[in-house]
Amino acid sequence: MVLLSVEKHALRILVVGAGVGGISIARGLLRDGHDVTVFEQRPDMRPGGGAVTIWPNGSTVLEQLGVDMDGAGQLLYTVRIATSTGRPLVNIAVTTLVDRLRGPVRMVPRRVLLDRLLEGFPADRVHCNSRVAAAFNTPDGVRIQFEDGTCADGDLVIGADGLHSTLRHIAGGKPAKPTGWCSWQGL
Repeated sequence: MVLLSVEKHALRILVVGAGVGGISIARGLLRDGHDVTVFEQRPDMRPGGGAVTIWPNGSTVLEQLGVDMDGAGQLLYTVRIATSTGRPLVNIAVTTLVDRLRGPVRMVPRRVLLDRLLEGFPADRVHCNSRVAAAFNTPDGVRIQFEDGTCADGDLVIGADGLHSTLRHIAGGKPAKPTGWCSWQGL
């Protein structure tokens, strides 16, 4: 029997966007031994948006990332979906789903979720006031250039910069389009 040894190579990964998605992916990549730097265009780590509903699969991922969600937000037992006029479409009793998938369903303010994700996350890995102006391939990997003229080099760039993504635009992706759906959440 021949066993092959695969040497792991730590990648230099640049994550653009320090919201829930960006910090989540950065936590996982750091855990796996990669050199990760996160860039955020805002001057601080205050997130936009309201609450996030975390379903059992999301709870499992947060647990795998080492994020303690005990006491965060509000556990949900029923989800009601209605039209814009208030006509009920469906009521979902999530207790069956919770029992089957062994994970809670909870609604958490985005600020609380981001705070939990940042607990234990190395602060020196996040650079605020870093608005991306350009991104391009180099002979050694990728480079992102910021509006202030500075640059960062890496092996891989991940765009987690949200709805109005600069990286999506740079890569030639189509802009996000409204779906017509709106979510009003209340507890």
